[in-house]
Amino acid sequence: MATVYKLITSFDSDRSGQVGLNEFVAMHRYLVAMRDSFRYFDRDNSGTLDANELLQTLQRSGYRLTQYSLFACMPKFDKERKGSVTYSQYLELTIFLGNLQQLFHFFDPQHTGTVHLDFDKLVACTPYFA
Repeated sequence: MATVYKLITSFDSDRSGQVGLNEFVAMHRYLVAMRDSFRYFDRDNSGTLDANELLQTLQRSGYRLTQYSLFACMPKFDKERKGSVTYSQYLELTIFLGNLQQLFHFFDPQHTGTVHLDFDKLVACTPYFA
């Protein structure tokens, strides 16, 4: 249910508390793309993505992450510390990264690829990390 709530919140672009038709279509396309990517990189058909498979699928999705960055955020999603994520955990991770990307773009309106955060801005960002 937590993942479903995060999906709805992420795709509720008008902040109505509901997902309208266009928002639902966008969410459905996102879910299909994430499912297909998950299946493609789950080469051993384990139903999970290990860290290497996960890094590959995230990089394929356009996230410019290093292995170090991925390992830093893995514990937030791999709570059992198995070194892999389930599909549900993968969805939560991609939602998290998408929200961070939106936050980054807010602080980088010229798309320079760099942001400057003072302490106040960092504190303002903390809800994204909860």
